[in-house]
Amino acid sequence: MARTQPGKLPELSRLITGHYHERKGYRVDRPVGIRDWILIYTLSGAGRIYREDRDVTATTHDIVVLKPDTAHGYETDEATGYWELLWTHFLPRPSWEDWLHWPEPVEGVMHLSLRDERARREVIAALFRMHELNASYLHQREELGLNA
Repeated sequence: MARTQPGKLPELSRLITGHYHERKGYRVDRPVGIRDWILIYTLSGAGRIYREDRDVTATTHDIVVLKPDTAHGYETDEATGYWELLWTHFLPRPSWEDWLHWPEPVEGVMHLSLRDERARREVIAALFRMHELNASYLHQREELGLNA
Protein backbone atom coordinates (compact mmCIF):
# COMPACT_ATOMS: atom_id res chain seq x y z
CA MET A 1 0.00 0.00 0.00
CA ALA A 2 1.33 3.43 -0.89
CA ARG A 3 2.10 5.89 1.87
CA THR A 4 1.93 9.52 0.96
CA GLN A 5 3.13 12.10 3.42
CA PRO A 6 2.44 15.82 3.35
CA GLY A 7 5.28 18.17 2.52
CA LYS A 8 6.21 19.10 6.08
CA LEU A 9 6.92 16.92 9.08
CA PRO A 10 5.78 18.06 12.49
CA GLU A 11 8.33 20.01 14.52
CA LEU A 12 11.14 17.67 15.32
CA SER A 13 14.09 17.66 17.53
CA ARG A 14 17.39 17.03 15.83
CA LEU A 15 17.03 13.33 15.05
CA ILE A 16 14.39 10.83 13.88
CA THR A 17 15.48 7.33 12.81
CA GLY A 18 13.99 4.16 11.39
CA HIS A 19 14.61 0.75 9.87
CA TYR A 20 12.11 -0.32 7.21
CA HIS A 21 11.52 -3.49 5.17
CA GLU A 22 9.28 -2.26 2.36
CA ARG A 23 7.62 -4.11 -0.49
CA LYS A 24 6.36 -3.02 -3.89
CA GLY A 25 3.98 -0.08 -3.54
CA TYR A 26 5.86 1.78 -0.80
CA ARG A 27 6.04 5.42 -1.81
CA VAL A 28 6.58 8.80 -0.16
CA ASP A 29 5.92 12.08 -1.99
CA ARG A 30 7.11 15.44 -0.69
CA PRO A 31 6.41 17.97 -3.44
CA VAL A 32 7.82 20.88 -1.41
CA GLY A 33 10.49 18.97 0.51
CA ILE A 34 10.99 19.21 4.26
CA ARG A 35 13.13 21.42 6.49
CA ASP A 36 15.58 18.76 7.66
CA TRP A 37 18.17 16.54 5.99
CA ILE A 38 17.37 12.89 5.19
CA LEU A 39 19.94 10.10 5.01
CA ILE A 40 18.89 6.75 3.52
CA TYR A 41 21.18 3.69 3.58
CA THR A 42 20.03 0.76 1.43
CA LEU A 43 20.73 -2.53 3.23
CA SER A 44 19.17 -4.70 0.53
CA GLY A 45 16.88 -4.41 -2.45
CA ALA A 46 16.60 -1.01 -4.11
CA GLY A 47 14.72 2.24 -4.02
CA ARG A 48 14.18 5.02 -6.51
CA ILE A 49 14.60 8.59 -5.31
CA TYR A 50 13.08 11.06 -7.74
CA ARG A 51 13.06 14.79 -8.21
CA GLU A 52 11.07 16.33 -11.04
CA ASP A 53 12.01 14.34 -14.14
CA ARG A 54 15.30 12.92 -12.81
CA ASP A 55 15.95 10.07 -10.43
CA VAL A 56 18.64 8.16 -8.56
CA THR A 57 18.43 4.44 -7.88
CA ALA A 58 19.74 3.41 -4.48
CA THR A 59 20.92 -0.20 -4.51
CA THR A 60 22.48 -2.29 -1.74
CA HIS A 61 25.17 -0.32 0.16
CA ASP A 62 24.24 3.03 -1.38
CA ILE A 63 23.72 6.12 0.74
CA VAL A 64 21.45 8.92 -0.43
CA VAL A 65 21.23 12.25 1.37
CA LEU A 66 18.43 14.66 0.55
CA LYS A 67 19.06 18.32 1.28
CA PRO A 68 16.48 20.43 3.12
CA ASP A 69 13.67 21.99 1.09
CA THR A 70 14.35 19.67 -1.85
CA ALA A 71 11.12 18.59 -3.52
CA HIS A 72 11.36 14.81 -3.82
CA GLY A 73 9.77 11.44 -3.59
CA TYR A 74 10.99 7.90 -3.17
CA GLU A 75 9.64 4.42 -3.68
CA THR A 76 10.54 0.77 -3.80
CA ASP A 77 12.26 -0.05 -7.07
CA GLU A 78 9.83 -1.90 -9.36
CA ALA A 79 12.41 -4.39 -10.64
CA THR A 80 13.61 -5.43 -7.18
CA GLY A 81 10.21 -5.33 -5.49
CA TYR A 82 11.57 -4.68 -1.99
CA TRP A 83 13.73 -2.16 -0.16
CA GLU A 84 15.35 -2.55 3.23
CA LEU A 85 16.61 0.77 4.44
CA LEU A 86 17.96 2.53 7.47
CA TRP A 87 16.96 6.17 7.48
CA THR A 88 17.32 9.28 9.54
CA HIS A 89 15.94 12.80 9.46
CA PHE A 90 18.50 15.05 11.07
CA LEU A 91 19.50 18.63 11.67
CA PRO A 92 23.29 18.73 11.40
CA ARG A 93 25.51 20.53 13.82
CA PRO A 94 27.32 23.52 12.25
CA SER A 95 30.64 21.66 12.52
CA TRP A 96 29.30 19.00 10.11
CA GLU A 97 29.09 21.39 7.16
CA ASP A 98 32.33 20.18 5.54
CA TRP A 99 31.13 16.57 5.77
CA LEU A 100 28.03 17.26 3.69
CA HIS A 101 29.67 17.89 0.31
CA TRP A 102 28.99 14.68 -1.61
CA PRO A 103 28.45 13.90 -5.29
CA GLU A 104 25.09 15.37 -6.31
CA PRO A 105 23.84 13.62 -9.47
CA VAL A 106 20.49 15.40 -9.14
CA GLU A 107 20.21 18.84 -7.54
CA GLY A 108 19.49 18.38 -3.84
CA VAL A 109 20.06 14.61 -3.99
CA MET A 110 23.51 13.40 -2.94
CA HIS A 111 24.62 9.81 -3.58
CA LEU A 112 27.50 7.57 -2.52
CA SER A 113 28.12 3.87 -3.10
CA LEU A 114 30.05 2.09 -0.36
CA ARG A 115 32.14 -0.58 -2.04
CA ASP A 116 34.69 -1.13 0.74
CA GLU A 117 33.54 -4.00 2.99
CA ARG A 118 35.08 -2.56 6.16
CA ALA A 119 33.48 0.85 5.54
CA ARG A 120 30.11 -0.85 4.98
CA ARG A 121 30.30 -2.72 8.28
CA GLU A 122 31.31 0.41 10.19
CA VAL A 123 28.61 2.62 8.66
CA ILE A 124 25.89 0.00 9.14
CA ALA A 125 26.93 -0.55 12.77
CA ALA A 126 26.94 3.20 13.42
CA LEU A 127 23.49 3.68 11.85
CA PHE A 128 22.00 0.79 13.83
CA ARG A 129 23.60 2.14 17.01
CA MET A 130 22.20 5.60 16.26
CA HIS A 131 18.73 4.11 15.76
CA GLU A 132 19.00 2.02 18.93
CA LEU A 133 20.11 4.98 21.04
CA ASN A 134 17.50 7.33 19.57
CA ALA A 135 14.73 4.81 20.30
CA SER A 136 15.91 4.27 23.88
CA TYR A 137 14.56 5.78 27.08
CA LEU A 138 17.86 7.45 27.89
CA HIS A 139 17.56 11.10 28.86
CA GLN A 140 20.22 12.17 26.32
CA ARG A 141 19.13 9.70 23.60
CA GLU A 142 19.06 12.27 20.82
CA GLU A 143 22.55 13.60 21.57
CA LEU A 144 23.89 10.06 21.93
CA GLY A 145 22.24 9.12 18.63
CA LEU A 146 23.71 12.15 16.86
CA ASN A 147 27.09 11.28 18.29
CA ALA A 148 26.82 7.74 16.89
